[in-house]
Amino acid sequence: MRKLLILALAAALIAGACGSDDAAENPQGSLTQAVNALGDYEGYTITLRVDSTADSLVALSEGGMSPEQAQQILASSFRMSSANTEDPSEAAAEVALDIAGEANSFEMKFVSQTMYLRADVAGMMETFGADPSQLDAVRAQAGSQPGFEFVGPAIDGEWIALTGFEQLLQRAGSSQEDITGAQQEAIDGFAKALNENSEVEAGDKDGPGTNLVVTTNVRDLYQALVDLQSTVGGAAGDMPSIEDVPNEEVSIDTWVDDGRLTQLQLDITQFKDFPDAEIPEGVDELALTVGLEEFTGGVDAPDGATEVDVNAIMQGFLGSTGELTEGGGARPPEDIDPAQICDELEKQLEGQPDEVVQQFVDLYGQDCPDLGK
Repeated sequence: MRKLLILALAAALIAGACGSDDAAENPQGSLTQAVNALGDYEGYTITLRVDSTADSLVALSEGGMSPEQAQQILASSFRMSSANTEDPSEAAAEVALDIAGEANSFEMKFVSQTMYLRADVAGMMETFGADPSQLDAVRAQAGSQPGFEFVGPAIDGEWIALTGFEQLLQRAGSSQEDITGAQQEAIDGFAKALNENSEVEAGDKDGPGTNLVVTTNVRDLYQALVDLQSTVGGAAGDMPSIEDVPNEEVSIDTWVDDGRLTQLQLDITQFKDFPDAEIPEGVDELALTVGLEEFTGGVDAPDGATEVDVNAIMQGFLGSTGELTEGGGARPPEDIDPAQICDELEKQLEGQPDEVVQQFVDLYGQDCPDLGK
């Protein structure tokens, strides 16, 4: 995850700066130095929002969105903070979504091998026009089943603590040393790619610091990313073909303050000039804005969370089938065929509420791609 975060940041940002004075005098050098500096951060806080107008979003949706829905999107944002660590068991992160102007409509924390979740379920349903009274049926149907007593507190917007991630973290730990060792190589390689495939100059837009404008050829930079991914052990075959990437230049605005990258903004409307562009008429303002700062704080576990053992839930599903039990008890995980587990999960989830199904898709969807379909 650390390597992917560094690559994603560098690829999406395509920018950085060391200090306002240095940036004005030597923008290109400041860019390279700032990308290198990302590897020294104790952690990251990333915020994401859409900057546009309701009219432009409605035009972008080609009639599929109302002005009220567009305004809800403009009043929403995503925030993620995570701390770097070489030990997966010490991983800590938190995510928050502000939806339609309501702060922390959804929150997630990962602390000490436990995932904490909280959501204003009723509030979000009202925001998006659903009937909150439907939650009573979910509470009665799912919450009354053994092992699903947490459904009621979850619906009430209380914290839920999911435990049982130890095996997953142990598996992640086997590759953590390689990821950590590749991090600086990835940063150095991308800094070189930026230096060779982009131009940086001072801009004049208002924002949190000094504005720098980065111009780069999309295809050249993408090819550098493909080469870099191969260098650090990635699978370039998982990425789109270079022929599918536009051979065009794009500009990205960035802002730096006190030697730190504070914000970047990609103006989507510039893609109108690309061949085969499919941006509808009427989209006059549309930009993706990302805020970035170093995360040096800790992530605290919330008090009073309802504990849920994900393995116990799995046992509840699988234990009801004779095929996966042995002598009245559950068979050891190493004796169970993963494909058989997926098949049984699919059977057991039939007819369950969407909320219950989604929880299992989130947890096991990567290993069971047909789950919930």
